[in-house]
Amino acid sequence: MTRARSTIYLDRPMRNHRLMQTLARANRVFPEKDNGLIVDYIGVFRNLEAALAIYGDANAEAGVDSPIQHVEALVVALGEAIDDLIELCSAAGVDLPAMRDATGFEHIAIRDAAVEALLADEGRRAEFLAAALEARGCITHRPHRAVPDRRRVRRA
Repeated sequence: MTRARSTIYLDRPMRNHRLMQTLARANRVFPEKDNGLIVDYIGVFRNLEAALAIYGDANAEAGVDSPIQHVEALVVALGEAIDDLIELCSAAGVDLPAMRDATGFEHIAIRDAAVEALLADEGRRAEFLAAALEARGCITHRPHRAVPDRRRVRRA
């Protein structure tokens, strides 16, 4: 059995089946591991579209999105998700800068008030958890697709 790999560094040319097998190894799910990270040093991902055309037709027919997520897009999405979390906390009366700057018992009191403000009401709790999962998805390279995108719902 192959060991669990979280990160694979591509430093030599690969195409077709070998490329798909390498990607599968990084993205194989294990306990405490949802996905992998692939670092492409030499531009191997240019060959990915050709490999996906050969081996990924079943995914396209099933409506599965491309497995490639560019870091720049994830950084922008993370910034938006954090802005949404800050806005949500502010609307709930949570003062994040005060919580960040407080120490000792003052920090504990502000934190407890924030937990109460964000999690006591079921509706607000669901909204907060959806926003937090979206931010987490940007960090783990796996947007949480089970939760609808709050921004689209709110702005629609």
